[in-house]
Amino acid sequence: VALFTLVWTMDPGVLQSKRGMLSHAEVEAFCAEQRTCQVGGGIFLPLKWCRTCLIFRPLRASHCSRCDVCVLRFDHHCEFMGACIGGRNYRLFVCFIHSLCVLGSFTLITGVAAAYHAMPPPGTDPTGVCATLRPPSSRRYRSPHSSDRQWANDLMCWCATSCAHAPLHPAWLLLILVFSGFVWLPFARKHGWQILANRTTNECTKLHAEDTAKGVASPYSRGPWRNLVEACTAPRPPSALAPRDVLSCDEAAAAERVLAERGKGIKKE
Repeated sequence: VALFTLVWTMDPGVLQSKRGMLSHAEVEAFCAEQRTCQVGGGIFLPLKWCRTCLIFRPLRASHCSRCDVCVLRFDHHCEFMGACIGGRNYRLFVCFIHSLCVLGSFTLITGVAAAYHAMPPPGTDPTGVCATLRPPSSRRYRSPHSSDRQWANDLMCWCATSCAHAPLHPAWLLLILVFSGFVWLPFARKHGWQILANRTTNECTKLHAEDTAKGVASPYSRGPWRNLVEACTAPRPPSALAPRDVLSCDEAAAAERVLAERGKGIKKE
């Protein structure tokens, strides 16, 4: 819960926008301009111009269409949390995903252990929950392979007994198993691989889909070990937001123009 709250409320790395601050001529001039930035190994990558925020985005930054902002080292927009995952909260997000896997495994192990200790001794049925289950021999049309189906009756008897005696209903254990084994564990494995390869979800799905399929290394990768150390120990970039600062006259006028374009306007005091 603490990790979820931190990821949900933390600034993911929103970049300052220049909407409403540039003239049409300046916007056209910046659109025609080309800028590059050098990464490790002497590779020059282009900086993309954001037509919405009117800025040159840093490398690995992208515009989130849901939040309508550019995010530093944008990974993805998490619908489960309702927030962007970027350079400032990605580490906590990975910790949150792995904590869900640990919590699911712990709940499964303790739930099965508690159910096992609460079950009656073998061969006894104090409540008679298995008495209504007919053995294969009592069926009207007995199959020659009916003895092989005894496991089905044993399974049904175990389920009925566990529902009657276990402190945790088997349906909850099945639900936890499905979410942990088929949702959170593959998700954690995917992000673990991305950390070792120094890739983001956005790069894997959009920017470098062809390179990923061909097995081409990321231009930001410095080896699995250094990528892991960087992901765990790299300092968090400072936030570009200052929610307590007072807008200047130019910034207030720019904000009025942006909100007027959206049809909202500003209520003046």
